[in-house]
Amino acid sequence: MIFSHITDTPGEVASIAMQLPYQADALSCYQMLTAQSPYSLLLESAEIDSKDNLKSLLLVDAALRIECNDQNVIITAVSNNGAVLLPYLAQKLSTDASVEQQGQQLSIQYQRPPLLLEENARLQMPNPFTVLRTLQRELHCQSDEPFAVFLGGVIGYDMVATVEQLPEVAAAENKCPDYVFYLAETLLVLDHQTGDSRLVGNVFCGEQAPANCFVIGKRLEQLKQLLQSAPATQPLTAKVSAELNLDISDSDFMQQVEKLKQHIVAGDIFQVVPSRCFSLPCPQPLAAYARLKQQNPSPYMFYLKDAAFTLFGASPESALKFDAQSRQVEIYPIAGTRRRGFKSDGSIDRDLD
Repeated sequence: MIFSHITDTPGEVASIAMQLPYQADALSCYQMLTAQSPYSLLLESAEIDSKDNLKSLLLVDAALRIECNDQNVIITAVSNNGAVLLPYLAQKLSTDASVEQQGQQLSIQYQRPPLLLEENARLQMPNPFTVLRTLQRELHCQSDEPFAVFLGGVIGYDMVATVEQLPEVAAAENKCPDYVFYLAETLLVLDHQTGDSRLVGNVFCGEQAPANCFVIGKRLEQLKQLLQSAPATQPLTAKVSAELNLDISDSDFMQQVEKLKQHIVAGDIFQVVPSRCFSLPCPQPLAAYARLKQQNPSPYMFYLKDAAFTLFGASPESALKFDAQSRQVEIYPIAGTRRRGFKSDGSIDRDLD
């Protein structure tokens, strides 16, 4: 136990790390460890050519759940450990927003930026992303544990409406918030290349920190015992439903394609990707993810379980990368996008710029 590292200083984080025998099957680990967790996250990567597993990260227990809808952010303490952070965050966030605490929740309300404000200034105004930045900036670990402050979650496309004026979106079955993130309390980190496996528990310092440290240490021991003594899990199998639904019929979709081809001939556009929505029931999402992983092992695989929804997927490529240390952003444009900016001799190309 690390009671000697526990302080009553808000914002400090003490991490407990526990080395384990190598765990090769991340999906089985996730199935065992998160069965009782209402909020969890699995991130995995595989080598694109050999399909070998590279790394897996399991967020087993969350301390906080952070949900954004439009300009309002709700921070919910999922554990007593997370509740320690609420007064500290309320103080830090109240300078830029209206903050109200009720029980185990903080409600943070931001002002919508003026539409006439210059774009860069709008982006730099306090907004719902400020909550995530504050967590990353104001929580400090006493050790060099890289997962002491880990935020994992999902951002919806409609999140851009917090800084841009967009048309109203029609009501639909999709109830996913603009973003939802979890601040990790316990994690399992697997490196399949080095054969390294370890559990990490994060204690957020404050008045209740010693008691929370004991609880988290006990939780890590429980997770360790589950991994070492649990019988091998049965392979996940999903029943395929025949109830396939389309939002656009075949005939209507063909008409859209013909109309778009006419726009290309007329010179209005040079490339377009028409689409339609296929949907079917998915009563066993983890089994569906297991099948997806088996058939399409990819550099970017994810499975997020929330009390309100489940989201999973796999992709061979990323759309955007950001390096926090170098502050470098990389984007990967879709096929057909022309390069921009300069000629081969370094001079500005007026046509491409």
